[in-house]
Amino acid sequence: MVIAADWKWLDEVVGPVDEDFMHAVNEKPTEQDRPELDFSGEISTR
Repeated sequence: MVIAADWKWLDEVVGPVDEDFMHAVNEKPTEQDRPELDFSGEISTR
C-alpha cells in the first residue's frame, strides 16, 4: 500500500468542471442567525 505524499493523484480522479460548478465552489454562503445554537454565554458545571 502506497500513501500519497501530495495531491497530484487527485488530477487523475477529477475531470473538467463547468462554469456553474466553479461559481458554486467560490460562493460564500450568508451567515445564519441561529440563536438556539449560541452557547457562548453558558457555562457548564458538569
